[in-house]
Amino acid sequence: LTVPIYNQYQNKNNQDQKRIELKKAELERDQLEMELRMVVNNLFMDLENSQLELNSAMKLNALAKLDFEQAEEQYKAGVVNYIILLDKKDRLFAAQSNVIQSKYNYYFKGKLLQLYNERY
Repeated sequence: LTVPIYNQYQNKNNQDQKRIELKKAELERDQLEMELRMVVNNLFMDLENSQLELNSAMKLNALAKLDFEQAEEQYKAGVVNYIILLDKKDRLFAAQSNVIQSKYNYYFKGKLLQLYNERY
């Protein structure tokens, strides 16, 4: 049997310490939840930006293809030289590469966001 007078308020101090630890754990949990929400929101914004990049890359690809086709017709007609045609072809290749890169970037960001949503 313990008499509270002789334990120098150890029971009360232990209770206070446990309340403080509980509050600290709750605050840490809240902070982790906010950080997770921030990560998911950032991923969502990255996904939207990736979609915009993909859309613009597809438009630029279509324009580069049209430009190359026109330069090819002009080359056949003798209006432009071979160097200009090669320049247009290089731009078309760069636009096609950009579309492929944008597609994979968009796909990756989408899968990453899906993973976070499934897990948390």
